[in-house]
Amino acid sequence: MGGGGFSRHGSTSLHENRKLLKRKKLFEKERSFLNLKNKVFHQDSEGITSRSLSKKERRCYRSKTKRSYAKDRLYTRMIVFVGAALFILITFGLYVNTEHREFLLEESRQTERTSERLKEYNYYISSGDDWFNQEKYYNAAYQYRLALEVFPRDSIAREKLIKAYDSNCFYDNRNCGKSEALMSSYKVN
Repeated sequence: MGGGGFSRHGSTSLHENRKLLKRKKLFEKERSFLNLKNKVFHQDSEGITSRSLSKKERRCYRSKTKRSYAKDRLYTRMIVFVGAALFILITFGLYVNTEHREFLLEESRQTERTSERLKEYNYYISSGDDWFNQEKYYNAAYQYRLALEVFPRDSIAREKLIKAYDSNCFYDNRNCGKSEALMSSYKVN
């Protein structure tokens, strides 16, 4: 067995070097029930046994447990309440959004129909004016009647129709009674 002094010297220097190094704790000490101080738990040959707690310690543990349960119940209720509120808000928002969207669609359809009718009306009025300027009063009256079918309460088309009937009666001796009948049915508010 040679070199006994050498191995002893090596182990001593390693032991001394460890003492010189800074001790760093990489992890915090775990605080589970297995790592509690031996005052509360001690291990014997049968396993872990606990010492009996005093009334003060029992009250303390009970109050901590009750507070923990109360806190958990409060958090659960808050989560349920917030979830229900979000559900209601989203459902109501979708419902209102759907109604609003349907209203807007109906409004846009009415706007499209009105704009189409307005284009048709303007075409009939301008066509009737062209016929009137060419002194074709019967054709002008026909175009003005079509314009009145598009917008029955329009006073401009009604006045132009009466004017076309009068001109047709005066120049062509046709439709003489129609202007008077139209005037009598025309009520100015």
